[in-house]
Amino acid sequence: MTRRRGDAEKNDQVVSLFTLKMFFTLRPLRLRVKPSFGLCNCKPTQKELYFTLGYNLQPFVLIDKYYVGNQESKKILLAHSLQVAKLAVSVATHVEQTEAVDIEFVEQAALLHDIGMLYTDAPKLACFGDKPYICHGIIGAELLREEGLPRHALVCERHIGVGLSVADIKQQELPLPHRDMSPQNLEEKIIAYADLFYSKTVPGKRTVEKVRSSLARFDSKKVDIFNRWHQKFQP
Repeated sequence: MTRRRGDAEKNDQVVSLFTLKMFFTLRPLRLRVKPSFGLCNCKPTQKELYFTLGYNLQPFVLIDKYYVGNQESKKILLAHSLQVAKLAVSVATHVEQTEAVDIEFVEQAALLHDIGMLYTDAPKLACFGDKPYICHGIIGAELLREEGLPRHALVCERHIGVGLSVADIKQQELPLPHRDMSPQNLEEKIIAYADLFYSKTVPGKRTVEKVRSSLARFDSKKVDIFNRWHQKFQP
C-alpha cells in the first residue's frame, strides 16, 4: 500500500480550494478564529489560514493529503463524512446536557473515520486498492497513527456497524486482526451511531427501522446495542 507520508501540520501544508469550499459551505462552523487579520483588505495565505483556523481544519488537510490523486473518491468521502460529522456533533451536543463529551474530538474523528477506504477494492466509491473494503477501518487507523492521532485511529478501527467483537471476526472469517474492535467510550459510540444512518452510495438519511433491519441481518444482539444507543442519543 503506497501512501504519501509527512506531517499535516508542517508549514508547507497546502489546502486545496475544493476542500476549503467544502469546509466553508457544507458544514456548520464553530470556529475560534483569531482576529489577526482584522478588517483589513489583506488576504491571508493558505498557511496563515490553516494556522488561524487551527485543528478544526486538520481533518480536511489530511484528506487532501491522501486523496490528492483521486478527486472522485474524495468527493464521495467528504460528502459522507460531513453528513456523519453533522449528526455526530448534534448528538454530542444533546448528550453534553447530562454528561461530559469531547465535541471537538467527535467532529474531527467523524470527518476522518473512513479515510482508509481509498486503499480498498471498492469501485462504486472510486477506490481501486487491493484490500477488501472491510479493511478500511484498520487501514485508516494505521494512517492516523502515523500522523500522531492515536485516539482518532481507534475511531477508524471501531466504527464498523456497532462494532466488531473477536467472535464476530472469527465467525465471519473476516480478514482482520483478532482483537476487539467495538466502540469503548462515549465519543466512539456517538460516531459509530451517526455513521449507521448514512450510506456512501444511497442518498438521504436512513430511517431507524432501516438501520435496525440492516443490523438484524448479522445478529439480534447488534440491534440491541443500537437500540440502547438510540434511546440515549436521540434528542
